[in-house]
Amino acid sequence: MADAARLLAAPVLVVAPAGLGTLNSTALTAEALRARGVSPFGVVIGSWPAAPDLAARCNLADLPEVSGMPLLGAVPAGSGALAPAAFRTTAPSWLAPRLHGTWSAESFLTAWPA
Repeated sequence: MADAARLLAAPVLVVAPAGLGTLNSTALTAEALRARGVSPFGVVIGSWPAAPDLAARCNLADLPEVSGMPLLGAVPAGSGALAPAAFRTTAPSWLAPRLHGTWSAESFLTAWPA
């Protein structure tokens, strides 16, 4: 996929898990993309738990720093089980304006301090 993104000059959105270990894997992913001449667009947390532990909350602040990408959203755990209409209605609140949503990293970080 990285080769296709490079050939198309397409930016790549990285989806990362919330918990322990995500800083390393996300940083390595960003590094590998850049080494292949691909522009990472940002990172979205792919499954934000209803009751995040300390590691998940700390990752919110640390992900942009270690990856060099802005945090552009957090999709709540279990969202995939929503009915399609409910998913489409709610999804903009999970994503930042750069992804045509209404989610705010600043507000999210305030709601979930480390």
